[in-house]
Amino acid sequence: MEYKLPMKVKPPVKKDGDIIFHIDVKLVNKADEIALGLQYICNRYLYGQGYRKLMGDFFDKMGLHSGTLIKPFIISSHVIPQMSFPGDIDFLIIPYENDQLILSKALVIELKIIRAKFIKQQKSPNEYGFSQAKGLIESGFPYVAVMHLIISDESPQSHWRDVLIAKVVDAKSGKIELIETIKKDMMPISLMERGFGRLVHNCPDERIGLLATYFAQEKAGNWLPCGKEAKFNDKCTVGILDKIAEYYYQNYTTFLDTRKYPPIKKD
Repeated sequence: MEYKLPMKVKPPVKKDGDIIFHIDVKLVNKADEIALGLQYICNRYLYGQGYRKLMGDFFDKMGLHSGTLIKPFIISSHVIPQMSFPGDIDFLIIPYENDQLILSKALVIELKIIRAKFIKQQKSPNEYGFSQAKGLIESGFPYVAVMHLIISDESPQSHWRDVLIAKVVDAKSGKIELIETIKKDMMPISLMERGFGRLVHNCPDERIGLLATYFAQEKAGNWLPCGKEAKFNDKCTVGILDKIAEYYYQNYTTFLDTRKYPPIKKD
């Protein structure tokens, strides 16, 4: 099933250095879900890696003039008036290509923040987000996923591991040159792998995409997420897709346009 509609209107493009969101510093300091969620979608590289995990071949085949329109933290009934559970949609993501909304590939994500500590790495989350994801499936959204965004403290340096640093010599051939060995805190990888394993083990519906992403704070860099592709929801209808489009048309200025490729610079 493929269903597209004209984009008609487009949010303003946010360039390097532009203000995207204003976030209350109190929410940032306490690592609130909204603050972390907004910071996550502003990290376009990390967001793109997660989107690729959840949408698989579709992402790989997206063309030069394509991208995603992201709306965070929406009251559910504003999109589907009769919808009551879950009460909100953490991320609504509508892909586009050549000024066409690809509504049949729209993705909604249920976000959970996982606050880990070195001394409690084995602790399971209180909630996985699957009940909310099931509600999103029952409401007819075409693709649904649960994302665990992981934050943590740092491991003691005595637990850091030896890793190799490599330099890319030839990007086309993939040739690299090993430079040196350094000590690195590899706990983020362990947390993602463990978290993803729990998601897979507890997931009640194969249609639900799964994503475990480490959100590095300060200068820890980006870590590639663990994920499983979402599958098309057979409860989706054209009526639901039209409601998603109508919501976009009425609120397009509040969506974040994240392109797959940087814009082509004109001479």
